[in-house]
Amino acid sequence: MSENNSQRTKVAAFLRSSDAIAVLAFLVNLFLVLNLFLPSMRDVNLWDESVYVNTGRSLAHGELTVFSRNPLVGVLYALTYLLFQNSDFWLVQSVSLGRVLLFGILWWGAYLSFRQLREFVPPLVVTGFLFTSIALTRIVVNPSDALFAGVSAFAFWQVLALYRTREVKHVWRASLLVGLSALARNDGLVLFAVFLVIVIILLWKRPEVKKGLLWAVVPFAAVVGGYVLLYGLVTGSFTLGLEGRTFAAFMQGQAHLYRNDPDCTLSAIRCGVLEVQEVYGTPEENNYSVLRAIAGNPQAYWRKVQDTLASLPTLFLKAYGEMPLMLIALLGLRGAVELLRKKKGLLLVVMALWGSYLGVYFITFFRRGYLMMIFYLLFALAGLGLAALARGLANRQERLVWSGLLGVGVLAGIIFGIQALYLVCLLVLAILWIGALAQEQGEGSGKALPVFFLFLVLGVLLTRTFNPPVFTPYGTLPEEEALVLIREEIPEGSPVAAGAPGWVWAADMDYVDLEAKRFNGLADSQALYEALLADGTEAVYVDHYLSNQNEALWRLIEPEIGHYYRQVYSGREGSIRILLVEP
Repeated sequence: MSENNSQRTKVAAFLRSSDAIAVLAFLVNLFLVLNLFLPSMRDVNLWDESVYVNTGRSLAHGELTVFSRNPLVGVLYALTYLLFQNSDFWLVQSVSLGRVLLFGILWWGAYLSFRQLREFVPPLVVTGFLFTSIALTRIVVNPSDALFAGVSAFAFWQVLALYRTREVKHVWRASLLVGLSALARNDGLVLFAVFLVIVIILLWKRPEVKKGLLWAVVPFAAVVGGYVLLYGLVTGSFTLGLEGRTFAAFMQGQAHLYRNDPDCTLSAIRCGVLEVQEVYGTPEENNYSVLRAIAGNPQAYWRKVQDTLASLPTLFLKAYGEMPLMLIALLGLRGAVELLRKKKGLLLVVMALWGSYLGVYFITFFRRGYLMMIFYLLFALAGLGLAALARGLANRQERLVWSGLLGVGVLAGIIFGIQALYLVCLLVLAILWIGALAQEQGEGSGKALPVFFLFLVLGVLLTRTFNPPVFTPYGTLPEEEALVLIREEIPEGSPVAAGAPGWVWAADMDYVDLEAKRFNGLADSQALYEALLADGTEAVYVDHYLSNQNEALWRLIEPEIGHYYRQVYSGREGSIRILLVEP
């Protein structure tokens, strides 16, 4: 009986806690973005997302992936594949469940990190940024980015616990999570080096420093080394595969600077890569060493760095949205000032170091997904700033200083036509003075903070559109009708050419990459047809990845429909087609 009472007491205590409210907020958040978790084949990312889902299918069939291909993501999708493998729409369903799981990992990893900052700000206040941000819904369509961000957020939770307590148990827990993050993205290797630096800083001149370093290394080495050993024993190869992938990313990151060959018949990015190789040399000529390639042409690399620096503001705006990003930046600046004012600069250093692994992308390239992987750091700083504003309401001088700065921001936004700037400044100005009025009426700063949070949420919600969830039955869209039809036309596992692999794998066929080197420079339709026959290609799937993004090849295919190719399906006014290759 006493045991039942104890259980009831625990449940009642949980229901009264902020964690229970966080659970409710998470469920509401799931509902508000439910359409993200109900994709059709049209909504699936036919490159990165589909590649990882297919990696999971391969793993479920016993095929391990090399370390550089992010095997932890494959584990996630192996589990989803096992649930849906007998469905005609297994890939779409795997994507759906995968997005839910990734969203949960991101959300709760960030929330647990925020809890470690509760001496500065209630975690539910920071959770408001999760509730309203577009970053989480954008990042989940790239499973590797999302899983790495989520697992690294869990690792940061333990790093913050180490900062607070200096207890070594948090070191090995963080090390284990950093090891898992390295299996989700190779960035985890760089994050591990950053983690070691943080451990040394936090345990410096303490008797636990040697033990801490040991526990920082062993779990990480066990996770990463264990997988590499397993892969080597199964496949006979102990390679990590990092050199080739890093060099490919290095080439890809500069391709947009070199797209000047009018005779290239591949997609723009593939044509750019070929021209980049003329500037730096081929991977083989550089022995797959990025540093050797840079040393061979430092002027070209400096041009790339300048282009990267110029593009970062735009990428940040695309990642977080104009108004939310300016709000986060403004509050984040206030949060950083607050930490310095409270002589908590070490915490600021730890947060900055944790995000410093992004510097590796100056070697390869930045895209908005990479900038979203540090979302929890930005939200934490913004939450600290929001709490600092609430606590500083009684300070008339601070209120006036911030009012002046925000007023300048409003004027600058109006003068230069930057709508997001003056809207954000007006919003924060309103929050500041409404909170001040609440305090003057005797509510106190403890009551003013929820007022701040309320207006923050309302303000950010104004920048978003929440559509009611709509589920489209599987098999009703042209992309999904084509999936069913092609299985009736050709045997499972037949080679099918397409502009992107996702649909082909969803149909349980083998992908023929039309951007492979053997298709580059083909002079006429007959040469392409003969190359497809030589590959044993049974069909060509046409969507915008082929007709729009590889127009040169499509111009060789379309005129020969009825001659070299027999059309067996056409949908969406001809934008979705299945062409059988005539023998």
